[in-house]
Amino acid sequence: WGWALPAVVVVVGWLVARWRGRAWGALGSTERDSGVDRPVGAALGVAGLLGLGMLAYNLRSYPLAWEGSWSGYHTDMPFFEALATSMARLGPLDSIFLPGGQVRYHWLVYGWAGQVTEASGAEPFVVLTRIVPLVSIIAGSFIVISWARRVSKVSWVPSVAAALFLVGGYLGAVYGGVLTADSPSQSMSVVWLLAFTVTYLHVMASRARTAWLMGLLALLAFSMTGGKISAAAPALLGVLVVAVAAIVRRDAWRGRALWAAGVTWVAVGLAFVLLLSGSSGSGGLMLGTLMDRASSQQGLNPLDGPLGVIAGTAILLVAIGARWAGLLWLVIARGTRWQPATLFGAGLAVASLAAVAAFNSTNEIWFAAAAAGPLSVLTAVGAGDASEYLGSGDRRRTMRLAVMAAAWAVLVYATVWALWATGASGGNVWVSTLRWAGPVAGVALALLGGWILSRRSGNGRLVVRVVAGACLILVFATVPGRLLGVGTGQVGFLQNGLRNEWFSRGANSVMGRDVDIVTDWTATQMDAARWLRENASMSDLLATNLTFGPFVPAVTGLRTYASGILYQAAYGRPSIEEALLRNENESWDFIVTPSAMTAAPMCAAGVQWIWVDPSLTPVTSWLPWAEVAFQTDDVAVLRLIPTACPT
Repeated sequence: WGWALPAVVVVVGWLVARWRGRAWGALGSTERDSGVDRPVGAALGVAGLLGLGMLAYNLRSYPLAWEGSWSGYHTDMPFFEALATSMARLGPLDSIFLPGGQVRYHWLVYGWAGQVTEASGAEPFVVLTRIVPLVSIIAGSFIVISWARRVSKVSWVPSVAAALFLVGGYLGAVYGGVLTADSPSQSMSVVWLLAFTVTYLHVMASRARTAWLMGLLALLAFSMTGGKISAAAPALLGVLVVAVAAIVRRDAWRGRALWAAGVTWVAVGLAFVLLLSGSSGSGGLMLGTLMDRASSQQGLNPLDGPLGVIAGTAILLVAIGARWAGLLWLVIARGTRWQPATLFGAGLAVASLAAVAAFNSTNEIWFAAAAAGPLSVLTAVGAGDASEYLGSGDRRRTMRLAVMAAAWAVLVYATVWALWATGASGGNVWVSTLRWAGPVAGVALALLGGWILSRRSGNGRLVVRVVAGACLILVFATVPGRLLGVGTGQVGFLQNGLRNEWFSRGANSVMGRDVDIVTDWTATQMDAARWLRENASMSDLLATNLTFGPFVPAVTGLRTYASGILYQAAYGRPSIEEALLRNENESWDFIVTPSAMTAAPMCAAGVQWIWVDPSLTPVTSWLPWAEVAFQTDDVAVLRLIPTACPT
């Protein structure tokens, strides 16, 4: 029941604070909580509708039952499910993929999901594909809306912030969703990053004793690192930027900034050492290589070859940065330039863009997607401030200019959509597409729209008015960015934009006898898994010949003698690779050539059950050492016979 502890602590703390008559501070504002007023109510309505749409799409993508076969599950989802079960049942010092192994991974979210699954008795994938997205949408939306309402007087800012958080994306590039069903750790760790940001800004705004807030800050920093390192890394630069700026400017709050930065760095470092360090792999990230860049895989390179990849990466940075145009206005405006929230947001943005420029494998996108959680609020607030600047304080003019900016943003988005959808159809890995023109054309049109808006505003210099209008337009244009390409068949990856012979790929992952990961699941396989869950003990050990992927432990919930080699080898310590491959060989030897000699290791290890994929072995009987306990066309579940074990 550890999953319930954070909620219990928060509720008790809130009740104590209310009983003692203390307000929990207004994050950068001195105004009292006004409750659910019209702007908040409208934002909650927007979040509710968009959230329901996301959940409905998630249910369609991740069904729990089907006839025939289904291949819609993300390849990593079985690993996440198996890891959740492993953490809840075995703890962090053992592994469901290998007895005595460890998984050095950001597993806190999956530990929570596994605990909820154990406490509720839910079937596999229920918590990961339903509960985690629901909790992330509700918690994240509430934080975003309340924070936006407290720091902005513009009525539409909370709604725009909520929309950016839920469906916002990049300008002419994909994989910009803040919350994604394909990565539960991303969704939950973004919520923790939001909570960290709100707590951090409260520390910076508070003049009272903040020791307990520093403790909460450390807890949240540790949690988001254990949730997903890409959520913590941008925050490290964010708190550092605030601290350095405070020292240089000799601000009154520089002491708090230094303490908060120190606490954050120590907590993140501690989480990294305890949970992540020591694994064989680096999460797929490689520094400085041009292979497998996100720009190449999305078709954003204007040229073939290395120069095209460099240019495509720059264009991708433009596509990502356009989403945070409101933050740019906060940096430009004198009144907000040196505020902790602006400086922290600038650190998030710079760190995220630097990760995209430095790393490869498409995992570099996760940093920007995580940072987009808090930046959804800051960029919406910046857009609201830009509209007020253009309107010169006149409410009617401000609203009229905002409506004009939204209308122009529709044109920008339509242009980007057309270049994305039609540009990909004529290109391939060796021929540049027109996708690269989307971000460039979008920014150019936004500047043109900013000039048009500036003609209706008499406040300030022309250049500043143009930038204010462009920032406002870009924020509106990226609100539906996550929907880019939907329905066109041109969503997501093309092929890699570089020839393999131009660069070395590096070392291959550990490969054993099973070389294919299971992506097509049949109803009969799920029937076999259900039978095992009902008839096997939780402590039983299972062998299988589906050893490369994590499918078997994910659907059965049983610890395996060897499985998930793709993940266990990458996220385990290097010392376990020999045992992992040895156990795989012993599993395969018995399944392919049953004998007293091959049965002996199974018996010695305490294996009770064996999951056999008949397509990988010609054997149909394993007597007298094992009997078929359950069988379908594509699964044979064997029960090892202890009395037949060799002595």
